[in-house]
Amino acid sequence: MKKNKISALLLTLPLFACSVPGGQADGRLELPAIRAGEKIIEYSGYTDIAYSSSSSKQADPDKVAFTVSFDEVHRQPKWVAYSLSRQELGGYAKRGEKQFHKDPDANVRQADRSDYRRSGWTNGHMAPAGDFTWSDRAMNDTFNYTNICPQDEYNNGKAWNNLEKRVRDWARQFGEVYIVSGPIIGEAENGTIGSTRVTVPDAFFKAVLARDGSSYQAVAFIMSNDSTPQPYNDCVVTVNELESIIGTDLFCALDDSVEEGVEGSVNKHFWGM
Repeated sequence: MKKNKISALLLTLPLFACSVPGGQADGRLELPAIRAGEKIIEYSGYTDIAYSSSSSKQADPDKVAFTVSFDEVHRQPKWVAYSLSRQELGGYAKRGEKQFHKDPDANVRQADRSDYRRSGWTNGHMAPAGDFTWSDRAMNDTFNYTNICPQDEYNNGKAWNNLEKRVRDWARQFGEVYIVSGPIIGEAENGTIGSTRVTVPDAFFKAVLARDGSSYQAVAFIMSNDSTPQPYNDCVVTVNELESIIGTDLFCALDDSVEEGVEGSVNKHFWGM
């Protein structure tokens, strides 16, 4: 059964202590630092895992699909973090007739479909449905409004979608990648939508980490939330640059001795750009 967990422990810690020797954090390299007061929701506990369309289904109560830091003020995630492996691609789950919906188990003030209806903005996944073909239920969880932001239609279907596809290519190439995505509220130039006043972000970010032999490589992207054509190659920033904008310490499970070098530059050759 799915478990939505808002951890009382995480809500009381001043900062999530995730820096560990060798950068190994029980496979949770994707998690940013978590500050006091953040509403943390973890989607886990799946009974229908199948890593290919022909594989038998299995249950794993400890399997985490993605983790959300939810922003109740703006009615959307602050960030969404997850890992994506080569094995997890190509499963049986399909988008089909899945509908966007409130998460009834998350004790946070969320948007709903009426907020987005006729607003001029689309429902933008931060953890994309296409990354969760390994479980129909996990894919359905990505349609919770805890994972959704108001997104420009062109950006959602073109520029951002192209970046999401490229991340899946990297998962196939490198075996596993660690991803953090979210909105950049900025000046909120487009105001809010709906009766719950969901803030329209000015931009979106995505940061990706991959192993490179005994070390790591990282890259980040910032895309404006509008219909401007934005090839992802033109949206590259370092993780350090992104952190200075969003105020969140990303990939903090890396050793400090490794983290600065990884986050301070982008090896475009490694990423095929």
